[in-house]
Amino acid sequence: MEQSNVSYDKNRPSLELIESYCSGIFINNSFRPSLSKKVFAAIDPSTEQLLCNVAYGDSDDVDEAVDAAVKAFEEKDHEPSSSSSCWRCLDGPGRGKLLNRLADLLERDADIVASIEAADVGKPFAICRAADVDSAIAVLRAYAGFCFSGHGLGGSELPLSNHTGIGLCYSRREPIGVVAGILPFNFPLCGAVAKIAPALAAGCTIVIKPSEKCTLSPMYFCSLVAEAGFPPGVVNAVTGDRVAGQALVSHPKVAKVSFTGSNAAGKKIVKVGSDRLARTTLELGGKNACIICPGSDLREAARIACGGNFFNSGQICVGISRVFIPEDEYDEFLDLVKLGAESRVVGGQFTNGVEMGPLVDRVQMERVLTYIEKGISEGAKLVCGGQRIGTIGYFVQPTVLSDVTDDNIVSKEEIFGPVMCCHRYSNVSEAIRRANSTAF
Repeated sequence: MEQSNVSYDKNRPSLELIESYCSGIFINNSFRPSLSKKVFAAIDPSTEQLLCNVAYGDSDDVDEAVDAAVKAFEEKDHEPSSSSSCWRCLDGPGRGKLLNRLADLLERDADIVASIEAADVGKPFAICRAADVDSAIAVLRAYAGFCFSGHGLGGSELPLSNHTGIGLCYSRREPIGVVAGILPFNFPLCGAVAKIAPALAAGCTIVIKPSEKCTLSPMYFCSLVAEAGFPPGVVNAVTGDRVAGQALVSHPKVAKVSFTGSNAAGKKIVKVGSDRLARTTLELGGKNACIICPGSDLREAARIACGGNFFNSGQICVGISRVFIPEDEYDEFLDLVKLGAESRVVGGQFTNGVEMGPLVDRVQMERVLTYIEKGISEGAKLVCGGQRIGTIGYFVQPTVLSDVTDDNIVSKEEIFGPVMCCHRYSNVSEAIRRANSTAF
């Protein structure tokens, strides 16, 4: 493993920029402090320095945000095609035009947004710019296209089976109202856009609650929503922790909840939604497996396994957490992934050439290190890594564990860190069975 030093180059966002655009609650196209005036700290995970204090929203702020979203959804003026009319009354092309304008603004400010996300999450700036921001732009344009084409947004005519042949049966899709979007910390911008774009394309309004671990890039994105000309109240954002999240998902005026996060939190949210019959969509964790088939190109397989595991410091629900290797190729594969892990460049998110940054915060770092210790205590062998890097920043070495059994805690639970669990297998059928034998 190689380590780069943290650098303060031109891509690092100014604290003044972050304070101006990312620290307040966003309601009716404007930022304001929380009603309680409380704040919480946004910390750079590489330097452990303060980026800004963020407004701590609670149930009162959520009430105000939801009321704004309800008003924007329902209130109508005398010009149904104008951007000041109720959002659900605006036709598809009108919504698509605004989504395209928002994509244009995100493209204009791509470097700024990437720098804010990198500073907040710890992800290398180059990856934020090339992957996260560009993906968000593409998603906005895709849903703008749906607005113009009507694909997936309209209804359909259904054939009748009665003998008379008289009558017409058709389905009609209509916006359902206010959507609550609870965002993950690992991809805050993409998470925000993945919830905002489809909701707006369908004619719904939305209130998002970014993760308290990584709040900043979604809030800057909200400033672009206002600049693009969306009517006030169509998009709102309340910053805070689970207090705001619980108030939002249980709010009686919220028609749908879209949540991305842990299984434990997802179980609680679906119970709350079921109590009031709210539509609920969950995107939860995973314990994904990569099966190396006999006779594969092991060098290429090791490259893919390392990329899939160590990307975003392992903080990704679709990452490769477990690897199943044929018994007679196991040792050779371990040598290759050990080389891949130890040669991965780890360092500050604004340093050129860095492939892996820190974990998002101290809690996550300590969680990952604890999992490594437990895995070793349950019989896994440490091939490489397993330690914190330095004393400043939440860096953990890319880690490879061998001889991991299926009942080891690191094989059963989502670690959400740069830890690769390597399993032996005798035949492919066995590997497939074991790969699917998880709680996820």
